[in-house]
Amino acid sequence: MDSPTGMAHNGASQTNMAGGFKKETNITPEYVNRKMESMMAALYDTVEETEKRLKNMEQVIFELKNEKTNKAE
Repeated sequence: MDSPTGMAHNGASQTNMAGGFKKETNITPEYVNRKMESMMAALYDTVEETEKRLKNMEQVIFELKNEKTNKAE
């Protein structure tokens, strides 16, 4: 059964009929490794997106400053 948020779970927990979650009692090194890999991938994706947004904002700021300087002259 899917979680209420629509996100898939990798076996860490399962939704019961009442909509709550039951914890898995057998946490293995493989499970922890999978979770860490997915969290790191999400973190890197977020950092990459943030870098792109900042680069675009820096470009717009640079253009606006040049435009303002050219009008002042």
